[in-house]
Amino acid sequence: MKEKEIVDFNKNNVDTALSKKGYGYTYFAKRDFKKGEEIMRVGDNKIINHQTAHCSMQIDVNKHFIPKKWSGRYL
Repeated sequence: MKEKEIVDFNKNNVDTALSKKGYGYTYFAKRDFKKGEEIMRVGDNKIINHQTAHCSMQIDVNKHFIPKKWSGRYL
């Protein structure tokens, strides 16, 4: 799937904004979702073998990915 398709899909389902509690940026659903319904998609993000100071998500032992803004950056 191409990055534009992923970005468009995510933008149709969520907005990004600052958390009201001051936690930084996060995603907010634009509508209610049914159980099992896909909310966001993650594309080809950079995979690294160490944790970063910010914006990385651990997906396995010594395996982290660095997402882009519209593909999971604020998860």
